[in-house]
Amino acid sequence: MNQQIKSKPSTLTKYDSIKFLSKNDIKLNDPKAWEWRGQFQEEEQSFADFRSLNHKITDSLKVIYIYPIGDFDSLENQLIIATKDYLSRFYQRKIVINSSFSTKAIPEKGKRNHYGKDQILAPYILYEMLEQDNPPVSLLKLAVTNEDIYPKESWNYVFGLANYKKSVGVSSFHRFSDNNLKESNFSQTLSRLIKTSTHEINHMLKIQHCVKAVCLMNGANNLGELDGRPNRLCSECLAKLTWSLDIKLKNRKMLLNRYFLENKLLSDLKHTSQDLEILKEVN
Repeated sequence: MNQQIKSKPSTLTKYDSIKFLSKNDIKLNDPKAWEWRGQFQEEEQSFADFRSLNHKITDSLKVIYIYPIGDFDSLENQLIIATKDYLSRFYQRKIVINSSFSTKAIPEKGKRNHYGKDQILAPYILYEMLEQDNPPVSLLKLAVTNEDIYPKESWNYVFGLANYKKSVGVSSFHRFSDNNLKESNFSQTLSRLIKTSTHEINHMLKIQHCVKAVCLMNGANNLGELDGRPNRLCSECLAKLTWSLDIKLKNRKMLLNRYFLENKLLSDLKHTSQDLEILKEVN
């Protein structure tokens, strides 16, 4: 047992426990020029900075809504259901899958053909589709699509996009399986989609990109960077989420650990197992 943990006080707050989890944080390497942090210079958002935003969600009954956008086969529908399950464990909130939207109704202003690839304008999804819908007891709304998306004309594509002021976001799994989801790449696609979906939802909760440690909230320019970041929040970003939603820390880690085991996401399972070992010692 770690000596620091041996000498812990008899009563710990959840934030004391999170400090112990910093032992499992991994320091970021210096970025390469083509990586997200090499292209975008972002300031660190500390826990104190985040708390000053006063974005604490006190209503535990508020729901996260998922909006499927596109035409989905049975395997893609399984992917969305598995994502719903993950989000319920990650945020400890009720998740509702809303009625799906067909892309056929999207007008020309909301899409383009870019070098032979059809794409949907992500802001059109956010503001013309999601923002206009008002489901009951909504906390936030996330679209999930199998279509390729782009944020503006000068960009080739994005994996996801969110607006925290409007509490709307979108994630696309089009590039996660080269638009060819099958049993053999299902687990990899699922890992990428739950990373992107939680990353965008965290933005809706006003959690900025992490520049402090290897973290789910690191920015990503490509699949290599996306695959290189874990389905794990660093201790500081976890403190932000915990404060915002009043997360039950140990219970959440246990639920995530079981999910990774059930879905054979072994790399993610390793991270949660390491965190659980610490939480068992300090609680």
